[in-house]
Amino acid sequence: MRHPSFVTFLPVLGTMLLIWFCKEGEFVSDILASRPLVAVGLISYSLYLWHYPIFAFARIKSESITPYDKIGWIILSLVLSTFTYFLIERPIRRSEKISFRFLTRVLSLWAILIALPLGYGLKNDGLWRHFEDWQLKYINVAKTGIEPLAIYVTTGFNSLQGKDFSNNENQKRLLIIGDSFAQDFYNVLKEGGLLEGVDVSTHYIPAICKNVPEHTDFMQHIAPQDVAFCQNFIRIGNEKLNKRLAAADFIIVTSAWDKYTTSQLKNLHSELKKRSKAKLFIVGRKSFCPLRIVDIITATDKSTLVNMKRESPYEYDSVKLAREVMSGNNGYLDLHRIVCGDTEKCPVTNPDGYLISYDGCHLSKEGASYIGKLLIENQNFIGSWNSVFKSTNVR
Repeated sequence: MRHPSFVTFLPVLGTMLLIWFCKEGEFVSDILASRPLVAVGLISYSLYLWHYPIFAFARIKSESITPYDKIGWIILSLVLSTFTYFLIERPIRRSEKISFRFLTRVLSLWAILIALPLGYGLKNDGLWRHFEDWQLKYINVAKTGIEPLAIYVTTGFNSLQGKDFSNNENQKRLLIIGDSFAQDFYNVLKEGGLLEGVDVSTHYIPAICKNVPEHTDFMQHIAPQDVAFCQNFIRIGNEKLNKRLAAADFIIVTSAWDKYTTSQLKNLHSELKKRSKAKLFIVGRKSFCPLRIVDIITATDKSTLVNMKRESPYEYDSVKLAREVMSGNNGYLDLHRIVCGDTEKCPVTNPDGYLISYDGCHLSKEGASYIGKLLIENQNFIGSWNSVFKSTNVR
């Protein structure tokens, strides 16, 4: 649930109406004046202060959260709130011996005690100096600041967006179509050493705009707030893109396929075949459950992370559906199977202990290099690739 939002406004409005219209002796007033609710009201400030850190840290430490976990957190919050109310809050409120001067001194002392370690931390690189370099690499933090990994994902692909192929007849042409997953696949090919001497052009279609042919009912499957935005993107079937399709020697199409776009893969493959004689591969989606920071900072060595595997159930449903839709089609590349095998769980890191994906979806440079090596070992893909590009520089 998004917060704040209209949903958040409803309980606020309800509280306002209760305060405004409730009168003493009425049924609702009697309920609100009952001892249990009055008791909750007395500890409400302590409860507010305690519940946030309890829930926040518990979510960090817990891989899967059950309703029983939440009940336990609520009980713990209530118990601690009750203790702090009776031991701290009520004595301070009722005490007449605490002078303003004494309170000012106590608060000043606490402010100094908090400021000293914070200042020391800022001066000495703070939290990060306690971690090894390999841990900092995972967290994506360096002493010089945060390096935006998303720039690596997009830069190469975007630099070739909409580029016309050269007139050099001796240079083979590759067209890559798709969203950020297509940006990833460009990096996979590059890190795998497959793009040297290849004339590459790219075409971007955001996942929210549905990477399907122009003649389909895709507009019905786009969220209303995205319709205007998605009208600006050219898709397969448009004459401008058809020219590059016809000129290409090899075409790769990949996206973060959802249920609808996955159901259209066979149709997409057929439309591409009509418009081009090029070798064609539709690449299945990938998904790596994002690694939690707590896993990184608590790992004693790299081997802990190398052996870790995670699953993303929702995305795997699309992976399985794509296998059914494209069953028996040699032009379908099951990227999930290449990286993860036939199981739902996927490795978090490459064999050297570096994250394959920095956010659970998009590839780090090490991840792109690792999948590039796996791609070269896939006989179906590399056989088709070499038949077109006759690559002699495969690592």
